[in-house]
Amino acid sequence: SQVLRCARTVGEFVDPATYMPLLLPSARGEAEEESTARRCGTLHVLAATVGGCSPSWLQPQLPAVTFALNGEAVWESRDPQLSSSLARCAAAVARACGARLREEEREQLLA
Repeated sequence: SQVLRCARTVGEFVDPATYMPLLLPSARGEAEEESTARRCGTLHVLAATVGGCSPSWLQPQLPAVTFALNGEAVWESRDPQLSSSLARCAAAVARACGARLREEEREQLLA
């Protein structure tokens, strides 16, 4: 829980362009020997950072975020923990963006 509070604080004060390149490959499962537990942890951290981020900062990152959360490697997983983490992360992105989230992005996130 302290890690997630820290991640939320990072989201409040650090431009997402700085940390998205670090988090998104792991969220997509692209890192070598990526375990489900690590991917879930990454999705929790991503959700927390997004939760602290202003919509105007997050807007330029939305295409990359929706691509990462909508990838086949993520959605095709049969792991309930990964599916739950993904759903929470997608919901956090949708909440953080609010009205700035275009309909097509909302559909991709919440499909």
